[in-house]
Amino acid sequence: MFLTAIVVLLAAVARGEKPAANSKANTVCTTDAYYAAIGQELHRILTTATTELQKIQEQQNSLSLAAAKYHGTKPGLAYKVLLAALTTRTHSAMTELQAATGPMHTAANLIARKRGELQAAYALTEDTIATADLTTAAKDGTNLVLASGSKAQRCVSTGAVKTKYVAKCGPEATNIQAAEPIKDQLDTATHIKVHNTDTATFQKIEVDFEGLGAVGTAENFVPGSPPKYCMTSAADPGSGANNGIAVGSVKTAANMAFTEIDLANPGQYSQPSSDNTDPGDVTMRVTNSELSTTLKDALAKRPKIAGPLGPETLLTLATESGAAKSAAVELRSSKTKSGDEPTAEEIATLVFGTKEGTVADKFLKQLTQDSNSIPNKPEAITGNTQQLALGENFAKAMGYYYAQKLKQHTSTSRPEKNQGDAKTDETEKTEEKKDGDNKEECKATEEKDCDKTKCDWNTEKKQCKVKEGAAFISYVMKAPLLLPFLFL
Repeated sequence: MFLTAIVVLLAAVARGEKPAANSKANTVCTTDAYYAAIGQELHRILTTATTELQKIQEQQNSLSLAAAKYHGTKPGLAYKVLLAALTTRTHSAMTELQAATGPMHTAANLIARKRGELQAAYALTEDTIATADLTTAAKDGTNLVLASGSKAQRCVSTGAVKTKYVAKCGPEATNIQAAEPIKDQLDTATHIKVHNTDTATFQKIEVDFEGLGAVGTAENFVPGSPPKYCMTSAADPGSGANNGIAVGSVKTAANMAFTEIDLANPGQYSQPSSDNTDPGDVTMRVTNSELSTTLKDALAKRPKIAGPLGPETLLTLATESGAAKSAAVELRSSKTKSGDEPTAEEIATLVFGTKEGTVADKFLKQLTQDSNSIPNKPEAITGNTQQLALGENFAKAMGYYYAQKLKQHTSTSRPEKNQGDAKTDETEKTEEKKDGDNKEECKATEEKDCDKTKCDWNTEKKQCKVKEGAAFISYVMKAPLLLPFLFL
């Protein structure tokens, strides 16, 4: 029996249904609370998604710094793979949030306007203007209704409806509490409750009036004293009216209608013909069609953000992460020529060093327990990796570790000399030696001692110099050896 109930409940949630809170939103007080709860939920959805995205971006800093710090080591590879997986998650979260922000804000604004309409309607309706609050005066002109008699008389009573900015909702506390859970039922709601401005009239008015004596054949009506009634002009204002009429009271009341609108089929609500009859007209209310269409769109684009890495097992990540699989295939190819796809266990072992545990236990915890000391003036920057990643020194820490790894890479990447290079060096040294020998043989101070086979005698300067051809040949031989160096 219990299992059957669970199955029925899950099926209802999957297909969506009318929220239970709808049945309680049937008065001004309960519907006001109902609207407020929907607006709060829409804002909460966006706030939660934004907070989750911020957490992901903060974790990106931590993993980026860890990847730089541990570059070239086994943990360094793991942090790079984790960073790649998180980057994919970040892009997905940003796309979801961007798609949801506009519709969510629009829906929240419409709900706020709908709530404002309800409050305005309540503030200006459901009031009684008593005789004491009415002022009566004579009115010229012909009768509009009773125009067939020989004596037409008119007067006017004027009063004002008082606005009410406070609703006495205390007696409805229980129903208000029952209406507010719409915020928890909104995700699967197929209908929501609204006060129906498409069909409701704003006010209904009830006028209570009375007459005394021969009001149709007497003299003209004049205000009484005080001016709370109309009497014949022949009567003594101070003694009361024997022939006259008076308005006893005026009652105004809201014709509030509450209805459910279908979110699954918003096209069924047509725009009322009285709205927007001219190009410059602006509808000063939220229609059922507009609200249902907008709210349906907003809820359909509700962002589903996974949040930062942590609880995932290494096996799960090995299965889902393309970066982990690629890294494992590369590591595996250097050890085996097997063409089979690596298993999740093999990927986890190759990339993370183990197939047991979660991301949080095996890698994130380490970032709160390690230490860093980065040279800086006036004092070194210290702290664990997560502290530096979330603090103001993140950029300095990244720069420091990148520079360190670049130095290490440069020092270890200088090529060793091969046999060809060694021979070239020997040839170069031989040529240099020959040039040196020539220079030694061409140092005679007198022409008779200058060896003319290797040297030339400069008569003006009285110097023995190396022949130009020998120097040129030596230069040409050395030039090709310089080219590889110039283009490194």
